[in-house]
Amino acid sequence: MAASVSPAAFSLISFDAGEIASVAEAVAATVGLPADLPIEIMVDESSILTRGTVSTGSDPAVRIAVAGGAFEDRARPRRFSEETCRIELTRLLQRVADRRTPAFAGAPAEGELSLAEEAAWDVTALGRASRRGLEVFVPRLRYDFQLRFGFGADTDARFDRLWSLEDPTWADVASG
Repeated sequence: MAASVSPAAFSLISFDAGEIASVAEAVAATVGLPADLPIEIMVDESSILTRGTVSTGSDPAVRIAVAGGAFEDRARPRRFSEETCRIELTRLLQRVADRRTPAFAGAPAEGELSLAEEAAWDVTALGRASRRGLEVFVPRLRYDFQLRFGFGADTDARFDRLWSLEDPTWADVASG
């Protein structure tokens, strides 16, 4: 796996590009991406936002753009958290892996996903990762899901269904 991180050296936050690349390579292998797939991670260390985006263009490289806050230790600002980094990269790279299967052939391009579709896909991705041993703070993920789909027993049942799917399809995600 060839993961690269820019910037190579951070000045505003205490991150290590090599450590981020190592986490990315481990996550990519875990979600089943090919070992020769180039992954480029661009970190905007001046931003405190907590979500990243992924793009797969016509070339084979996967490009991930994240704000520094996406990899930050929630208890210690401006410090790297391997756990937070692993969760964010799992969320994004699982989508890349899913898109490479026939089950997700009908999924819209990354920039065309609705917030609800992203939330539903996150639940399936992190549910699978949780069963592989990744520690996920489920109440926060459930709350994010509820913000998109509403609060109530019906929404909780939808969350639980998506969380438990082993082999989701785009139809599962799209139906929320």
